[in-house]
Amino acid sequence: MKRLRRVFLCLAGSAAALMALPPFAYAESLVVLLEGLGGRITSRGIVSLQEELNIILDTRVPLPLAQHSWRDAVKLIQQQKPETKIVVIGYSLGANNSTYVAKNVKHVDELIAIQASVWGRATAVGENVDKAIEIYNPKFWRTAGLGAKRLVGIHFSYVTNSDSHFYADDDPEVHKFIFNEVKKIADPRTPARSVSGIQPEGTVGALDMQKVKAAMALLKSESEKLGPAKIEGTDTIEDE
Repeated sequence: MKRLRRVFLCLAGSAAALMALPPFAYAESLVVLLEGLGGRITSRGIVSLQEELNIILDTRVPLPLAQHSWRDAVKLIQQQKPETKIVVIGYSLGANNSTYVAKNVKHVDELIAIQASVWGRATAVGENVDKAIEIYNPKFWRTAGLGAKRLVGIHFSYVTNSDSHFYADDDPEVHKFIFNEVKKIADPRTPARSVSGIQPEGTVGALDMQKVKAAMALLKSESEKLGPAKIEGTDTIEDE
């Protein structure tokens, strides 16, 4: 009986030691999620995406961060072991600010931006990012610029779909696409899979361009009436 008690205490002590370890210290892959403006109320798809990605083996996905808390994402990534695979995913202004996360860490395996906002600032993605993907709707007038092609950088590619901006983070096809990308990072042996509704960037037709120009002219006239945009809760980042 005493022997069983000693074994039990030993196991309990080991479990307590494991629980006391710093969070995410042993993650083989870390996925950082950035919400859009408005947080979880307007980014419910990012919240559910966190739950979906958490089932991938050897992958840790902390709760999503507010888009203006991107510096916390930088700190979290800097706490990881050098060999940890890093994926950064952002939606709307979170997609814009994911570029600042990437700029301020040593290495990112993949960055995925869901409908970055033309109204928010962003920086070019550098060589420290192995792969970067922006998902956007080429029909500018359907998103009022909130889901326009916005980001640039090295190793950047673009895929398109027909989502409105406020549905983009909750689209099941987008979730499948991201799930496949993260799973490939966690296990490179994972075969590539196409997802319906998500396709490589296509050519914008002449009629579409007319609509884009009309939408941009309308937005320009309206923005001149309103004056400079003020977005509460976002960081001011000086140009370098």
